[in-house]
Amino acid sequence: MPTTLRKTGNLSGAPGFESLPMPSRLELYSLRFGTGVALALACWLALRGTAGHTAPPQVGASAPHSSPERRYPSAVPGTPNGAEPEHETLEQRLTALKKARSPSETCVALSSLATENGDDERAITTIADFATPARSMLLRNCAIGALGTASSEAATSFLIALAEDPEISIRLDVVDALVGRKDAGARGTVLDAAHSEDHELSVHAALALAQARAPEAVPLLIQALGTESGDAGMQLIAALGSTKTPEAATALVALVKARSGRSRTAAISALGEIGGEVATQALASALGGSAEESSAVVQALAQIGDDRARKVLLDVAVDGQHEAALAALRSLSGMAGDDVKRVMTTSLGSTDPERAASAAMYFGQQGDASALPALTEMTRRGGPEAAQSALSAIAAIGGEPARSALAGLARQGGKLQGQAMAQLGALPGGRAEARAVALEILRNGGTGISTAFETLASDGSNEARDALIQVARGRSGVAFQAMQALARTGDATAVDALVSIAGSAKEPANQMSALAALAATGSQSATPALLAATASADPSVRVQALSGLSQLGGPDAERAFLTASKDKDASVANNALQYLGRVQTPQALGRLEEVALGTSAELSQQALSALATAAPARAASLAERLFQSTDAGSRISAARVAASLPDDQAERLLTAAARDPDPNVVREAIGNLQSIGGPAAQGILLEILRREGSAPDVRSVAAQVLSQLGGSAADENASLIQKLVTAPAFEGSE
Repeated sequence: MPTTLRKTGNLSGAPGFESLPMPSRLELYSLRFGTGVALALACWLALRGTAGHTAPPQVGASAPHSSPERRYPSAVPGTPNGAEPEHETLEQRLTALKKARSPSETCVALSSLATENGDDERAITTIADFATPARSMLLRNCAIGALGTASSEAATSFLIALAEDPEISIRLDVVDALVGRKDAGARGTVLDAAHSEDHELSVHAALALAQARAPEAVPLLIQALGTESGDAGMQLIAALGSTKTPEAATALVALVKARSGRSRTAAISALGEIGGEVATQALASALGGSAEESSAVVQALAQIGDDRARKVLLDVAVDGQHEAALAALRSLSGMAGDDVKRVMTTSLGSTDPERAASAAMYFGQQGDASALPALTEMTRRGGPEAAQSALSAIAAIGGEPARSALAGLARQGGKLQGQAMAQLGALPGGRAEARAVALEILRNGGTGISTAFETLASDGSNEARDALIQVARGRSGVAFQAMQALARTGDATAVDALVSIAGSAKEPANQMSALAALAATGSQSATPALLAATASADPSVRVQALSGLSQLGGPDAERAFLTASKDKDASVANNALQYLGRVQTPQALGRLEEVALGTSAELSQQALSALATAAPARAASLAERLFQSTDAGSRISAARVAASLPDDQAERLLTAAARDPDPNVVREAIGNLQSIGGPAAQGILLEILRREGSAPDVRSVAAQVLSQLGGSAADENASLIQKLVTAPAFEGSE
């Protein structure tokens, strides 16, 4: 045997390897994987009966690796007649494997080979080559998975050989690959793994056998549970349940009696998987434990769902402990029958809100209209949880009787009125009825008027819209609500009505309400009315019009802001400057700079603040110009806006402001230093409080801010800070 093969492990790449007959290739593989593989491959050769090759004799008492029930076709050498297209497909897949440039591409190619060409010798030997130790662990795992899906006996033989691999992860993967195969050799290998001295391997094999519904699984699982606990123990218990065998049920009953905590709860759930009289009796006996266990028992009984389990659930729902009874009621919600209905009817009148809510859920799920009177009464007299459940149940029942019940609840008012109206409108045929109730409330007034407006706003009918217009034109205290509801309808008729109201309103408050509603429509058709209102004699109306234009935007809005920035009323001008900052066009920014350099301190401050938000670099340049002013007010404005500027510019401005001869400028700087924070701010504040020529109250404020900022500067000057903060001069300045 060439040494290079044993060193590299890459058998398919060895010179002349592909030309060897299959038995010779298997012999090479047996040497590569170890002596244990030779026996497995010898068995495979004997079963194949390949012409011209004598099967080696069996050694020891090894089980045969084949059976009459094999579901996979045997590997047949050569290419069948007329199979040329399939041969070409194999070539394409082999080429794709060779061209794979990443592990994921290689894994996909291996899987494709196994799925489409799983009975072809070349495909199997190629895949097996990737399972050799010379390959990365990822590729070995992919190859083993691919061999597990391949249909040939050769794949089984290679997998059996790999069961002796020293890597535990490989042996675990082999178990998963072999457990689904029907031949005795595969099953024998998995059983050997289940009896292995390696604990991890034995548990893994037992779980795999359980998943495959192998009859040998149950005793192996029971044996493993003798030494296993924790998460692995939970898996073993769940696996016992998945076998659904009487032996497993007996073992689980014993666990329920002997174990506690998570193990007992897991065994209870597993009994629900199995079902049957033994499981039901054990579950009934297990009631009365913790709330978690009782809930698990009820869920298991509900999962079984036969007559015996149902009777236990009914008994628990009536006489069980509180938590168990609630769980039983909820589990019965999906079951029909007079016996269940009697229990639920009784629970519907319970003073326990949770019982009543569970019963309400049942009648809703069953669509039982006979419970509507009791459910309606529960919405009036029950607690919040029960009332809410009853309302939801009424809606779930549906139909004309449910619509009538919901309409009655909507008319009576109360906390559930809005929800009753919404549920009514959502039912088939309920929209018109909800509209009728809303119109009735609108005419009569009283409680629920907001709910009526909400319903009519979302109704979408002309009748609802016209009713809202009528109320909006009136003088009642709810006209504004009607306008807001009209705005939500958003159609042209509603917008026209709001325009008309805004133009004809005598009172500024009514005009402002109409303007706000117009803006809320989001329609550009509202713009002319808003522009007209900017010329109102009332400043409040002008401010409201500007606010509406800011919501709609557009060139007309910008022109209105530019004009309003010159308004004689400061509140109007300030709002216009704020909106210009949002526009951010060159013209808008230019106007902000112009106002910032103006003579009005209030407007200058507003313009500078808006500019700092819209264009920080331009605001910083302007603030530095203002700080050169001889006017203390301009310097205060520059210091005030500094916190909105980039850090380096803010620090430079505030450092200069902290050294300003005017104490008011210094105070402004101190306030902004607190919002900036950091070592630079602490250094400036320390300079102020150490400056004995500064006003006492200024030093006190600096000390207080430095104390709030903390840091090493505050710690090192704690005594001075304490002295200045508690000084009478500071208290007097407050």
